[in-house]
Amino acid sequence: MKFKRLSDDKLQIIITQDDLNLHALKKWELAPYNPQAQELFQEILEKANRDCGFEVHRDSQLMVEAYPISSESMIMTITKVSEGRLPFDFDQASESSDDALKENLAQYMDAIEDDLVTIYEFDSLEYVIETAHALDGFYQAESQVYKGRDGQYYLLFGDMGALDGRVLGHLLEYGNRTRYSRAYLSEHAHLIIADKAIEKLASV
Repeated sequence: MKFKRLSDDKLQIIITQDDLNLHALKKWELAPYNPQAQELFQEILEKANRDCGFEVHRDSQLMVEAYPISSESMIMTITKVSEGRLPFDFDQASESSDDALKENLAQYMDAIEDDLVTIYEFDSLEYVIETAHALDGFYQAESQVYKGRDGQYYLLFGDMGALDGRVLGHLLEYGNRTRYSRAYLSEHAHLIIADKAIEKLASV
């Protein structure tokens, strides 16, 4: 689980399939009446208190929203609700509420975007092309290529969960995973292929 404190009253958590597996849970089983879901939620609150100082008192009222962000992960937002404001009720949601949620989700996605992308570094464009040939047909999600000021090349994956695990070895054969973010590359490198980089390079 990854935690991001957005404010004194709002916390954001990225939950992976591995986190759910530890509690024998599926995404659709995250319901208030499910004992395993309650156990996971309690663990989230305890870890949030330890790691982020996000403290929830016994009488606190919480609003919980959860959205899938890939086949392998989801994002949960916990908000401490002020008096007079009720937690969001999905059954009573109005069309205007849906619009508000979509707007909030866009903000949440912007805030965690760099936590979701994966970037590999290569010594030459030839290595990137070799990798693209190896991955062609095994990955159809977002991919970009940047050229660094030091002559290095960077291949960005928008959703590593969409990559067939059988070809992961090719990434390690030619490149190395980095801790750079998309924002860092945007500032310190030049974007040379903005979309479908793997498909385009595989055709070279």
